[in-house]
Amino acid sequence: MTPAAAIAMVSLAFAGPAAAQTPVVESVVPFRGPAAGGTVVMLKGKGFTGAEAVRFDSRSTNFEVNSDSQITTVSPPLREVRHCAECAPGEYATAYPKVTTPAGTSEGNLFFGAFDYGPTVASVEPRGGPATGGNTVTIRGQGYEGFLEAGAFCCTITFGASEAASYTLHRSETGETWITTVAPPGTGAVDVKVETEGGLSPISAEDQYTYAIPIVATEPASLIRRTSATLNASVNPNNSPVGECRFEYGPTTLYGSSVPCIPSPGSGGSPVAVSSPVSGLSENTSYHFRVVATSPAGTSYGVDRSLATTTPPGPHWFKNGVRLKEGATLPILTWGGATNLAQADPAGETSCKTAGAGTIVNAKGEGEETGGNGPAGTGQTQSAVYYECKAPKCEAEVAASPLGSLGFKGVGFVQAYNLPWKEELFGSSAPFQEFVGSPPSLNLGNGFSEGFPAMSQPPSGTGSVWGAPGAIGMVMGCEVFPNPEGLEGLRKPARVPSEMPLEGELHPLIGGALNEGGAALHPAKIEFAGKTSGELEDPLGPGSGGYDTGQVKYLGYGVQDGITVEPN
Repeated sequence: MTPAAAIAMVSLAFAGPAAAQTPVVESVVPFRGPAAGGTVVMLKGKGFTGAEAVRFDSRSTNFEVNSDSQITTVSPPLREVRHCAECAPGEYATAYPKVTTPAGTSEGNLFFGAFDYGPTVASVEPRGGPATGGNTVTIRGQGYEGFLEAGAFCCTITFGASEAASYTLHRSETGETWITTVAPPGTGAVDVKVETEGGLSPISAEDQYTYAIPIVATEPASLIRRTSATLNASVNPNNSPVGECRFEYGPTTLYGSSVPCIPSPGSGGSPVAVSSPVSGLSENTSYHFRVVATSPAGTSYGVDRSLATTTPPGPHWFKNGVRLKEGATLPILTWGGATNLAQADPAGETSCKTAGAGTIVNAKGEGEETGGNGPAGTGQTQSAVYYECKAPKCEAEVAASPLGSLGFKGVGFVQAYNLPWKEELFGSSAPFQEFVGSPPSLNLGNGFSEGFPAMSQPPSGTGSVWGAPGAIGMVMGCEVFPNPEGLEGLRKPARVPSEMPLEGELHPLIGGALNEGGAALHPAKIEFAGKTSGELEDPLGPGSGGYDTGQVKYLGYGVQDGITVEPN
């Protein structure tokens, strides 16, 4: 044996068997298929012998090993696109097939080893329209993003069996893509489908569109506060009477609570802005909400939106130029004039002098103890008196009546009920708003079906308790006295020809220039700005309620402390 042969024998003795190769996926054919899955796919590469599993990302699927360099498999269905972790804005819903053998698992091939899922429809807005078609529809989903190049064909869009005549692709600055199209004529409930060379979008509840049902759009919430907010939407009855319109809301998309829309959308053919205040929410909590409208043609569900209640910092109450210590309650006096306190019918506008008392407090939180700004100031109106009221309509109508010729006089009156009324400061810059009362969502409302307040009963003598705790409660009316001295002599009126309850919440302005000097000679004021400052409900329903204008002055009780409102 030659020395060279001996060396070769020694080498063979120590070499052992060759190590198994980690699988490598080099190409995927075809590289695109529908989101419903079921596409037969060839994986080409090496190291496939002994394959134990094939996955499209984390989704397992059936397969057959044809050779060490080829596997035949089937694409699994795409998970819900709305929750797909692999679906970045502006990209396809892309999966990377991976092969696992005893030697390991292949790496995802970013260039030639990807499988792109075809189109999906995640939402259609609005969810319905007129039977004649012609309205614009927005479609969001996945699988048509790559067709945004100039002149590139994207899609065929169908509403049931009817094809849309045209469409437009859009892309936002963040990469989100969507389609707008014009609905063709149709009837009943149909599925909106998008078809590309990657396949046809799978049918789902999210792609449904119904002809002739109300057209609804959930709008962003407003007046979001610690425990309340106002929900907003647009409802087009689509020329069919809307029998029910409501907002559904809750901590999840299961909602669980609802309030009626204000006002009722009616039966016209144009969008109607509706809203509804909700209260009793938890602080620092996220809520979901949507609008729902039903007509004889069917029910429309608006898209889900969300809001987050907060514990807003500032503004705060100040006493003699120093921020009131958190948690320290300060008694206050109020007085001034409530001018143009109005209702639609029957007493008209009434102007009164006012006097009252209550308390204010800066709530405990991350305030002066930690160097933070702390929650906004709150308070209570514990007593409110309206006196020396002037009611021109009341006075004129009694004077013109047969009683007027006998010396009877009409005197307007306003009586406060449901005390104490809640107060809460709101805003980030002066003049701030002071929310006085409580939103009407928990009040009597709905035409006052529960009757008059317990302490103010109509001639029938029936009545019931007031609505929401903390809501403003008032009763306005026109009293008829035998003579002017009857009022001064504390005599009871001969009769009360009109009496109307009002309740709800007002939003006067306070702070800034309204603080004036913040002293006894120049007390701070709250200024009612008219209907824009809030509205009280009455039996005639929303939109015909009472409102308040004028100014009320604030002063600390005892030593005439100057009360002001500042941002921090």
